[in-house]
Amino acid sequence: MSAAKEKLLSTALQLFIEDGLHSVGIDKVVKVSGVSKMTLYKYFPSKDLLIESALTLYHNQLLSELKEDVAGGGPGLEQQLFSLLAWYKSRFLVGDDSRGCLFVSAVNMYPSKDHPVHRVCLLHKSTLIDLFAMLLGSYGYKNSTALALQCLILFEGAQNLTAIGVKGGAIDTAVSVIMVLLKLNAPDLNSHQV
Repeated sequence: MSAAKEKLLSTALQLFIEDGLHSVGIDKVVKVSGVSKMTLYKYFPSKDLLIESALTLYHNQLLSELKEDVAGGGPGLEQQLFSLLAWYKSRFLVGDDSRGCLFVSAVNMYPSKDHPVHRVCLLHKSTLIDLFAMLLGSYGYKNSTALALQCLILFEGAQNLTAIGVKGGAIDTAVSVIMVLLKLNAPDLNSHQV
């Protein structure tokens, strides 16, 4: 990837995260990145393509961070979950506020399931479920995909409530419920895989 394209993508992504997809226009990306508008249009002929590419970059960054963080979380599912929570809070919460999910914002802008932006968002959420299911499965949980979906619903709901401004520690409450859910579905110790 050329340096100019990389600069445009990283700048656009940061602006989208900070200011939202609606409020960031091409002119702002050009101004902040220091790359010419002609160069931007060479790589990204439309804002849709810029958003799709920025979300793909974000997806890859988040997955890389997540895999690294969970791998470094120590032995045992509980330690890995608490490591995941710490990463989640540091990445998505600013004080008591949540930035909200950029992928959810994008799906709201691009509701057609055939749109490339929508497909990137679906890929991201599906990949999160698959990774969490793989983690749970490695600890012997049966129906790990359904359980991973339930856990993601709790995380996503908590993040949305926090983004809206609901007080009361939605993220910590979601983690407490997830721990109960995991205990209720705990595998037989004899089937536990390391």
